[in-house]
Amino acid sequence: MMQEASIQHRDGERGSALVYATILAFVIGALVMSTTLSSVASTQRTVTRSHQLRAQFLAETALAVIADSIRTAVANEEPPTMNGTVDIDGVPVPFTVAVESTGHIETDAVGIQTVTDVYLVKAKATSARVVATANSWMAARTTSLFQYAVFYENDLLITPSPPMTIRGRIHTNADLYIGSSSSTITLDTNHMRVAGAMRRRWEPEGAPTPSNPVRFRKWVENPFDPLVPADYENFESKDELTMLGVPSVTGFDSDFHGYDANGDDDFDDAGDWAPFEVKSAQRLSDASGSGNTTLRVGANGASRAQPPLPLSTDPFVADSSGDWEWSSYDKRYVPAVTPGTGTHSVGPMHAKAGLSILVAEDGSSFAAYAGGFDVTSSVAGAVSISTIYDYRQGGFSPVARIDMAALNASGVYPADGLLYVSHHGIGTGTAAKGVELHNASKLQADMTVATDGPIYLNGDFNTDTPVKAAVISDALNLLSNAWVNDPAVFVNATNTRYNVAVVTGDTPTGPGLYNGGLENLPRFHENWMATSAVCTLHGSIVVPWHSRYANAPFTYVRREPPVRDYRYDPDFNDITKLPPHAPRVVVVESIATW
Repeated sequence: MMQEASIQHRDGERGSALVYATILAFVIGALVMSTTLSSVASTQRTVTRSHQLRAQFLAETALAVIADSIRTAVANEEPPTMNGTVDIDGVPVPFTVAVESTGHIETDAVGIQTVTDVYLVKAKATSARVVATANSWMAARTTSLFQYAVFYENDLLITPSPPMTIRGRIHTNADLYIGSSSSTITLDTNHMRVAGAMRRRWEPEGAPTPSNPVRFRKWVENPFDPLVPADYENFESKDELTMLGVPSVTGFDSDFHGYDANGDDDFDDAGDWAPFEVKSAQRLSDASGSGNTTLRVGANGASRAQPPLPLSTDPFVADSSGDWEWSSYDKRYVPAVTPGTGTHSVGPMHAKAGLSILVAEDGSSFAAYAGGFDVTSSVAGAVSISTIYDYRQGGFSPVARIDMAALNASGVYPADGLLYVSHHGIGTGTAAKGVELHNASKLQADMTVATDGPIYLNGDFNTDTPVKAAVISDALNLLSNAWVNDPAVFVNATNTRYNVAVVTGDTPTGPGLYNGGLENLPRFHENWMATSAVCTLHGSIVVPWHSRYANAPFTYVRREPPVRDYRYDPDFNDITKLPPHAPRVVVVESIATW
């Protein structure tokens, strides 16, 4: 019995072990399944989160792309695209743009006016059915460059021989080289910004260091008010500092890092000079202690101003889905067989012009268009194809010669104030085909003339009951009322006035090259000096590029400069009084994003 009982007990143990094993297997299986399910769920959450992040990235990136498109549209004086899709990483992202407010005008401390338009931009992106949205209030702030007396994208050189006074705001996105060895330069302004450095010498490197005074006006709220006294500070040349016992590299400029007269490691004692970026601001600040000062350079707060975009003067621009293509047979751009399959589209200045004149490559003919209609016969009495002798380019260059008095009477004066002129087959040297405007003392209405080549203003321009006028060109040539188009005759110029704002190019300065400076930006081809003739340029000077076609280097040959009277037109302080299609800086900023 004992043995039997013992056997039965072991059988029970085996049964219990089997039960425990089964339970353990079940528990382990459940744990494995739970772990697997948890791992799958975790992976799914990770994947979902990844798609959420990607969708959010796509939506927010779309906002940046749309902001850039708004900037381009506003700069082109066009409404932004109000809805559509943008391609981000190969994914189409739908968007909408709504106008919230327009035309708000703000005036800063120096009188520059900026127009603000506000848009609500929404973008919705999808990644594997995960949707994300990004929304932003965007402010497009537009400032006309014609509110500056002088605006340069590249180095600005002011190095005249005769005395020179500049009235109005001055800005360069690069360096300023300033000085004269024979006269005084006077800067009558409350706003001079140099994004780079100010050099009290000439460019290129190694050129002589000028010794004559450069005078800056101390800051006042309104320098255009004749009742406000003008107080000037002379920024010393190297010679002038040497006479004061102050050593320097090239004078009081950005290379002047201070002078510690007694060597006590500060600039607080009598005879000490603080570094340029400190002392220049102190010398030109207003008496109230407001912190306003006339001159700032990159080292003490000046920054680049975004240049105008796109402001292309080309008649046609490359576009892989354009409506135009070059015909080697016709020697001109012709409509593509199927719209959208061409290689080019119409350039922005050409596209918006109320009147366009295009000259054939061989110069045998021209065509004129207004509002989509051929008006060649209507302007035939105002336009002729001719040549002009350009001493800088070294020979006769083809020009479209436009009699502005005849254009006034033609009945097709550009309705929007923009006349665009171009030559097919423009080149460099004497192939830098241009535009000559003559009989232009009276303009029928506000006008801007734009061309991708050089422009020649022949005689008084816009002087009889002046309107708001501008010219946009590759290079600017000023011809006096006495101009004779004959290289055998070196004409003695007479007093001539040009009431016009200009957008034009200069040539680079570098080793062995000098571009003539601001004073020689307008190209002169006559003997102005013999009669002390005065050239009055009344408007604004904007130089956003180097000349592409009329790019011959500056030379003193066959050129005797005028008495220069370059004046800013204070009417341009009011943005409602600017010439048509004035170049503008557009900055788009996000006010709020969610």
